[in-house]
Amino acid sequence: HQPPSGYAAKFSMPFCMAVAFYEGDAGLAQFTDEKAKDVRVLALARRISYIIDPDNEYPRNYSGHIRVTLKNGQVVERRQPHMRGGMHEPLSDADIVAKFFANAAHGGWSRPQAEALLSFCQDLGEQPDLAGLARFRH
Repeated sequence: HQPPSGYAAKFSMPFCMAVAFYEGDAGLAQFTDEKAKDVRVLALARRISYIIDPDNEYPRNYSGHIRVTLKNGQVVERRQPHMRGGMHEPLSDADIVAKFFANAAHGGWSRPQAEALLSFCQDLGEQPDLAGLARFRH
């Protein structure tokens, strides 16, 4: 519930759920050492518990189920029958490009550098060889 680092936070289900609640994402930017100390996220993480469903299809299928009990006692539940981005619900081209740019930014690349590499990769079939990749060394 209180991971000591951004790396450890990736493996804390309460932290993952809390940071996604506040930030709308649980990507690379959400797992920094600074975010792992965010008092607002940690306060919510302390209120999250989970159990592992013995009938879950993992690892054959990555499904999910969440049940939230609101302050007024109302219970809200959602089920996800499979993982977004998997074979049952592949990412769109736009989602893949957005993920590419997020990964590039996390790695310290500028937007123009990432755009140039993306363009090179999208035109890979037109390249005479892979020698052009050398210009993208970071």
